[in-house]
Amino acid sequence: MSIVLRFVFAAPFVLAACALDENGTLQSGDGGGPDVVTNDVVIPDVVTEPGPPVPCSTDASACTSALAAGWTPVAFASSRTTACPSNFTAEDIVANPQVQTGACTCDCTPGNAPSCAIGSLSGTFGSSSQCGGGTNGPYNITTDGQCYDWGGSFALANYHDWTKLGLTPGTCTSAPTLDANKVSTDPMRACAPPPQCAEDVCSGSPPAGFSSCIVHDTDLVCPPGPFTSRTVVADGVQFACGACAGCTNTGTGCGAAKIDYYATSNCTTALATDTVDGNCDPSNTGVNNVSHFKYSAPVVGATCTPGTSTATPTPTNLRTICCRP
Repeated sequence: MSIVLRFVFAAPFVLAACALDENGTLQSGDGGGPDVVTNDVVIPDVVTEPGPPVPCSTDASACTSALAAGWTPVAFASSRTTACPSNFTAEDIVANPQVQTGACTCDCTPGNAPSCAIGSLSGTFGSSSQCGGGTNGPYNITTDGQCYDWGGSFALANYHDWTKLGLTPGTCTSAPTLDANKVSTDPMRACAPPPQCAEDVCSGSPPAGFSSCIVHDTDLVCPPGPFTSRTVVADGVQFACGACAGCTNTGTGCGAAKIDYYATSNCTTALATDTVDGNCDPSNTGVNNVSHFKYSAPVVGATCTPGTSTATPTPTNLRTICCRP
């Protein structure tokens, strides 16, 4: 009878699919999508050659005949230091996936930069420090450094009071990376007995270095009886990073703002400048033919902060092993 066993994991973990090759190497998959990142985890085999065959008897079948449906005997070891006898079928398995803090990291790729010069700009103007001569705007500034067409040519008023624009966050994207050194599993071994050895293993006489156990497909509770020590096993585990939580690309505030006035549509030579500080400030007097303006303010503390991601293990071919304590 051949029993395939390759993985054991503890209850708090959710496992991900990976395969062990004939050399005992745990191979990960491609993660299944753009939001998943996987790496290989190498588990070396300590013993690769089988031990001598074990003589067995089929005189009694009290244990095997009493097993619940679907359960079959298996010799099990929580390490790979002991080889299976040559007349048993050896299967290497893994157990207890462990994910350390920082197993998944996220980068932060900036898109549009944050800005302090985008938004709806408005203000007042006048011939005195009360700025009671009229209103300006609102003007919809859509891009940082925009040369805004005022819609005509004017003589600049003596005083202006502009409302300062706020901080507009930028955009960014974030992708996860898995650190294979921060995820691991425990290597274990199972030996499926030949038919003539099934009763010996079941009744408590497994090969030296192994426990007397039974196995069943999927994740189950142990059946009533002497096999009470439970371990869930699978062929392998794949560790995958989930999608990164949203990154941020912004700043801590806006620096000193100003408005420059121009007579041309390319905004290259300023005729006058106003400070934007919420006060009715004097402008340069006697300036004519103003047709365009440009609002500017620096972003303070601009930074791109990456999101976060969690590594999730997923199993392949779950089974349950229950052993005599």
